[in-house]
Amino acid sequence: MATLAEALNKKILATSLLTTKNSPVPVATQCRFRPASFLGVPACCEESLDAVSVKLALNLVDKLHTLVKPEVPLESRDMYENQNFNHQVNVIAQCMLCDKHRSEFNVKELSGTYIQAIHTTATAEVSNIETLATTLRQKHTEKILQELQVREQSVSKNRSTHKAKQPLSNSWSTPSTAKRSPMLKSKSTTTAPSAWRPGASPPTPTPDPRKAQAASPPTRSGGEREKVREKDNGFKREGDHGNAISPWLTAHFDAQARVESPKVKSSIEIYEERWKAEDPFNAISDSMDEIMRRIPWPMLNRCASEVDEMGVHAFYSAASRENTRNCHDFFNKEKLKWHPDRIDYRFPGVRGVERLKQQASLIFRVLCIVEIKYKEQAPRKGLQLWGVGPEAYFDLTQ
Repeated sequence: MATLAEALNKKILATSLLTTKNSPVPVATQCRFRPASFLGVPACCEESLDAVSVKLALNLVDKLHTLVKPEVPLESRDMYENQNFNHQVNVIAQCMLCDKHRSEFNVKELSGTYIQAIHTTATAEVSNIETLATTLRQKHTEKILQELQVREQSVSKNRSTHKAKQPLSNSWSTPSTAKRSPMLKSKSTTTAPSAWRPGASPPTPTPDPRKAQAASPPTRSGGEREKVREKDNGFKREGDHGNAISPWLTAHFDAQARVESPKVKSSIEIYEERWKAEDPFNAISDSMDEIMRRIPWPMLNRCASEVDEMGVHAFYSAASRENTRNCHDFFNKEKLKWHPDRIDYRFPGVRGVERLKQQASLIFRVLCIVEIKYKEQAPRKGLQLWGVGPEAYFDLTQ
């Protein structure tokens, strides 16, 4: 494998470039491992080794030892016979010899013996790896088979329990009788008592599933249950359940909305004009008490010191009848105006903002209730849902 040999060449070259400035140092001070003795070099040659030769030899020995580890693949066995790799062993071994023994030492024989030993060790390791891999495959296959058996047993157990829960069908029923019309079934049930003879045991009446279904209370679908839940909850907000409006109070709220038309129109006009003139939510520099006094509250009674659920409900109910603009836009603007998240965005960490947020949550819930009631009542009156004029508005209290 020429790629690994090239990598070794680059590694050895880089090591030599990094260590050329080092002065000759005895082997004992460099490393506890003696590469000369390991490769069969005479002991007298160790004293003449410099730092470059020691590091080159150690690098090569480390590379050779990594080849005999269990992670070596099968394709790496050809690398031991590579000529370029053998040449690197010869160069390193020759650099480790002194001038006296260099001529007497057979470098080719040394490198061949060493590589043959590594080749034998690596071959044995590879055979061990193959045996281990075969064992692991067998264990993995056995584990998969056990999991499949457990899964099949659980499936068969579920099927048996499901069959046990199903009601037993009559043994005399046939596919032809099962497909008969309801009229034929009713005739067969009525003629059954006439076939009874005196002296015989009276027949036991079979329960009719249609009668049992009619006797049981009707179940509501998912959409109806969700709609009823929304009405009952009254758009309650988390952490503030005490101010939610109960459905039975809507009639009382609508009664409060029956006021004179001029007064309602003037209240709505003043409310909108004050919001157009100045948005009190943008007055960050003012104190919270000042902002609470400057806010135009959606109340028919503008002198009310606190926001009242009845007054807010009456205001929006009257506005849905008397307002000349599109009710869809009106409700959307009001919901954006009084959404509790906007209070958190406008006044982050301001002292006293909880009271303002509580009032805004109350107004937002009442507004959603009025909007839902308007949507439910509009198709019932035969009107368009949005865009109706003031003369076509109906009384929500009817």
